[in-house]
Amino acid sequence: MDDGDFRRLLEHHGYSWKGYRQVRKGVRKRIRRYLREISCSAVDDLLRASGEDPEVRRELERLCTVTISRFFRDRKLWERLEAEMIPELLLRAGARFKVWSAGCASGEEIYGFRILWERLKEKRGAMPGLTCWATDLNPGAIRRGQAGLYPPSSLVELDESLRDTWFVPSPDQRMFRVRNVLKQGVQWRVHNLCSEPPPEREFHMVFLRNSILTYRDSEVRTSVIERAHKSLSRAGLLVVGVHESLPPGWEGMFTRRDRLPVYQKKHTCEEPSDAVSSGG
Repeated sequence: MDDGDFRRLLEHHGYSWKGYRQVRKGVRKRIRRYLREISCSAVDDLLRASGEDPEVRRELERLCTVTISRFFRDRKLWERLEAEMIPELLLRAGARFKVWSAGCASGEEIYGFRILWERLKEKRGAMPGLTCWATDLNPGAIRRGQAGLYPPSSLVELDESLRDTWFVPSPDQRMFRVRNVLKQGVQWRVHNLCSEPPPEREFHMVFLRNSILTYRDSEVRTSVIERAHKSLSRAGLLVVGVHESLPPGWEGMFTRRDRLPVYQKKHTCEEPSDAVSSGG
């Protein structure tokens, strides 16, 4: 499978060639292995099979999933969330605060949020009840997130005090397990963000980082942002990757916070007239 074949495969299934250029070797290797497993001799055979067999299509989507994550990636963002943005949301959260990590990979993001929550609880005392959803297309990623077991490379952004407070090392220190308190309130689900409705509504925060907005084409990005917008509460926050931006037409539905990859839902129910309907 050369780059031309790989690009054709991506575009046929709604993926962005631009998003995959830097990671294409690993993804292409996984797909080549799968071609051998199902006895497909060419990309055309795989395209035909994915159109006829939903299971083949689901497996291709899983193989195209790119997981690059670590705790507190983009540290300045997390510092601002803790110091300013989450406390602002708490002022109008009511009895329950709701967070969704969409495309959660192995759970570093949702556990990172839980660390901030526990730190704020220590400072503030009383806090609302908390519901966290962590969803991903890849069942293996969900299982790893539920286990909460990570290599040292996932913790490189944490200073020693944070690591010692929130993680328990294995005897050989080759792996670190999150403390059980961080697992409280987290609900895990295998979920296709491109075709399924959000797990709930009225989220105060939705994390959508380094996934759909990087790796999918414009039509899919638009439909996913529509879902995310509808799932947010009034003035809720959408957090994306530092190198990602909203699809054309959707910037007006959010207010960007201080050049950070954080967008606050505006106080309006209108949506762009050219938005693609998600059916969700």
